[in-house]
Amino acid sequence: MRPQSLPVGEHLEFMEVLGELTQRHNGSVPQPLSGLHHGELAGYEDWQSRPLDAVYPVIVIDSLTVKTRDAASAGGVAIHVILGLDCEGYRHVLGLWRADGDAGPFWLTALGELKTRGVADVCVVCCDDNTAIPEAVAATWPQAVVQRSVVRLTRACLHYATRQDRTPLAQSLRAIQTAASERAATVALEAFAKRWQVQYPAVVRLWREHWADFAALWKLPPEVRRVIYTTSHVESMNTALRKVVRDHGQFASGQTALAALYLALQEERSLDGGSKCPAWKPALQAFTVTFDGRLPIP
Repeated sequence: MRPQSLPVGEHLEFMEVLGELTQRHNGSVPQPLSGLHHGELAGYEDWQSRPLDAVYPVIVIDSLTVKTRDAASAGGVAIHVILGLDCEGYRHVLGLWRADGDAGPFWLTALGELKTRGVADVCVVCCDDNTAIPEAVAATWPQAVVQRSVVRLTRACLHYATRQDRTPLAQSLRAIQTAASERAATVALEAFAKRWQVQYPAVVRLWREHWADFAALWKLPPEVRRVIYTTSHVESMNTALRKVVRDHGQFASGQTALAALYLALQEERSLDGGSKCPAWKPALQAFTVTFDGRLPIP
């Protein structure tokens, strides 16, 4: 299994990834990773540069932090994951990026890579409150709607919840997200605050502080909003990747972390292209009408 003709540094990183996978699977690397060699590991480069569809109704930008041993990133490295929902309703991981340097140039470069790989238009971009992302989106896809990620806000809220409160708290949050209008959502927020203010004041404050970020959400039809706030697939992927990070502890470098996360995605094929958005046909009609002329007609 030793890769041939590798520089010492690359060989050590390669063996570290294999060691991490072996540890996760009780001493044996599972199929199809058991026959892995350096050429297949280098397949990350091909995967990261593969051609993509011309249009994605939705892309979601998610991230996690990994610990590394290299001095340049002693405080941790941000790994960003971009998922795309294609016009057939299937979800795909479009790529993994390691954040280096200033946020503005980084996001211009990352989104520019997607455009170079064929993504000419995106209808809705869901992201966190990083101010550099909307600017980069506007420069790359001027017609895209930028929407604060419901996934990230829900995750932040549930971080405060006890185990027994997670489900009822999530149900209360869903009443806000699924409201028919902004006015109905405001009523749902007040009901949420009345129920949870004493126990979870930080959660109520999060929603009040970010309420303006969701102004554009209520202008979209319910079928489109349902796609945006359906978080189960993003959370499943995030959980799988965080397990790799947690089990590994510390990576030799950011590049090693990218390789390990890429291999985890290859292992869990259901996370990449194997999951279809529920009730996609009504959603597709809503996207086609709302974003008139931008989705391809079969």
